[in-house]
Amino acid sequence: MLWGFARFLETMALAEYEIAQLDGERFGVLLPDMKLRHAREWVEDVVQTFSALAAPASAKAPQLTASAGLARVECTVDWTLREAELGLVLARAGGGRQVAMAAHRRAA
Repeated sequence: MLWGFARFLETMALAEYEIAQLDGERFGVLLPDMKLRHAREWVEDVVQTFSALAAPASAKAPQLTASAGLARVECTVDWTLREAELGLVLARAGGGRQVAMAAHRRAA
């Protein structure tokens, strides 16, 4: 199933987007030179499209969902990944099938 989701992400992404599998079930996508509003719109489209495509055909079929954490690239890779992970936790806590962003700002 992860392979299928990775292929799905590839079809949704433009050539300049960087996709990586971060661990067993998490993927990261870098959206270079994209404004936050446009990035959020793209990620919401990915989550909604996946939800529509993965709708179970029957009550016995497994239910697949996607959620996303959105983060600005700031300071360090670790900081950015932490913020994205916090956003993902918020999205899942809100019921899944959504995009969330942790609102932390790193002090200069």
